[in-house]
Amino acid sequence: MDCRFYFLEMNTRIQVEHPVTELVTGLDLVRLQFRVAQGRPLPFAQGDVALSGHAIEARLCAEDPAADFLPSAGRIVAWRASESEGVRLDSGVEQGSAISPRYDSLLAKLIAWGETREEARLRLVRALQRTFVAGVTTNRDWLASALESPEFAAGRATTAFNAPAPQASSERAFALAALLFVERGRPLKPTAAWRESPLKLFVNGVERKAAVRRDGAEWIATVDGRPTRMRLVSRSENEARVLIDGVVRRAPYARAGDELWLDFDGACVKFVDLTYAPPRPVEEPAGGAVRSPVGGVVVAVDAKAGDSVKRGQALATVESMKMHYPILSPIAGVVVEAHAVIGGQALANAILFAVRPHEESQ
Repeated sequence: MDCRFYFLEMNTRIQVEHPVTELVTGLDLVRLQFRVAQGRPLPFAQGDVALSGHAIEARLCAEDPAADFLPSAGRIVAWRASESEGVRLDSGVEQGSAISPRYDSLLAKLIAWGETREEARLRLVRALQRTFVAGVTTNRDWLASALESPEFAAGRATTAFNAPAPQASSERAFALAALLFVERGRPLKPTAAWRESPLKLFVNGVERKAAVRRDGAEWIATVDGRPTRMRLVSRSENEARVLIDGVVRRAPYARAGDELWLDFDGACVKFVDLTYAPPRPVEEPAGGAVRSPVGGVVVAVDAKAGDSVKRGQALATVESMKMHYPILSPIAGVVVEAHAVIGGQALANAILFAVRPHEESQ
């Protein structure tokens, strides 16, 4: 006996991945767990359990992969999940659901079954690509990118696997978004060829200018001086079909005020129309602003006005979707403003502290 300790994780509860087991065994694990809890025996022996095919599960979460997977809270303005052969959807949300920072970021689980691993993988990719969520940022595109990567497809992915970044919004997507902001689905009427609608759109943290005009039955959307010609084949409240470069493409979308969520060219992106938005006042504090990266609840405050802090020192902690996010000082200096209060709500990007460099605080 070597007298060394070994640790083994053992969870006496249903796991998030239980649908994978259910799809390859045909067993209902939840029903069986209730049966065991009632003191009844299992209706089969271990030798009776047979595995069939392959199953892969993807967790669709309200997270932003481009921002280090920070959670995304808000209200779901559109929810259209894929229904296809060999794909199971487990979800507790619907259109109109509020995604709160108080709970887990998981929105749904998509599980695909196939005779082979490759069939299951391809089914799951298609299911993700056909799932449309608007109102909160999700990891849908990142999941599809991971499943499509050669490393994962070849079965070489390990716990060190890092999926490639999902495809960014294309110029054609930006042009189509501009068109959807301008075109209201009304019948075409004669319009002067010189007339165009200027736009100022905000996407991916960048403000860009666009202009849209009609040329006969077609539209020309110019983004940063580069024109895209397209024809709007049809448009409903939740999907547009557009002819670009000789190919008719479908584009699910959702409009909520000045926000447009567009799923096109392999990326679901939020565009914000700032064309008629009033100038935003500059409310930066005297010192450097320290903002909350997420919306949540302040659970700890470690600094107050007048404190001298080091670069990287924790000033507060914000809890969002069961995760703690330390708010660190970006510089060494003196805290000149402190707005964080334990138990108080912190909005995403809200200013919690202001730190002034030592040489400026004297």
